[in-house]
Amino acid sequence: VRAGDTLDLAADVVQTDGELSGEVEITGTLTWSGGSHEAPGDTTVEPGGEIVIDRIGATGCAATTLGEARRLVNRGVVRIIDGAHLGGFGDVRPEIHNSSRIELDSGTGCGAFTGINGDALVANTGEIVKVGGAGSSYVGSSLENDGTVRNSAPGELRLESNAAIGHSGSFGSTDGAVVFDSGTFVLDPGAAVTGDAAVDGADLRLPEGMTLAVPAGDTLRLSSGSIAGAGD
Repeated sequence: VRAGDTLDLAADVVQTDGELSGEVEITGTLTWSGGSHEAPGDTTVEPGGEIVIDRIGATGCAATTLGEARRLVNRGVVRIIDGAHLGGFGDVRPEIHNSSRIELDSGTGCGAFTGINGDALVANTGEIVKVGGAGSSYVGSSLENDGTVRNSAPGELRLESNAAIGHSGSFGSTDGAVVFDSGTFVLDPGAAVTGDAAVDGADLRLPEGMTLAVPAGDTLRLSSGSIAGAGD
């Protein structure tokens, strides 16, 4: 896309390979099974628009990439399903800004897990929800949750963050566990953990003055990693 122009994807579009750069707005549906989105520019999913990251055909897994310094801005829906991966890599890390809804469905048709990997910042002020599949789903490596992260399906939703990021949002489960998998999670006042949750490899830190209350009937398990800090 030329500098100063915007590519509006208003219909059903498929990307299976190649590189896309420049300003891209999605008001229809982009089915994305391969290739990358590269800087400069943003990929913006507008309200009513959708990205579906899924394989095309019966073989192979969908593997898509955000390149160095590329931004994905989601105001619509991003669905990552059936073993698909959205990777983010670069010395200047790519960023995913979600103010609406990201859905993860770890179907058994392809791959060991479904999700977001690499070193991208995943800044969530909306919802990230595991909606289906008995396999694991994953969000890493730098999740920043100031919205809602919820597992509403079987299988685990495994998360990764780092000590430079605070979280004021909620982590919850109505089915399979939400797992603090690796890195460090610094919970800010207002953060909540509900349902079936586990610390399995990560460090969960509570700042001074914060109390993390686990409601009656809910569970927070520590199998490896730590729960520490000046809070309660």
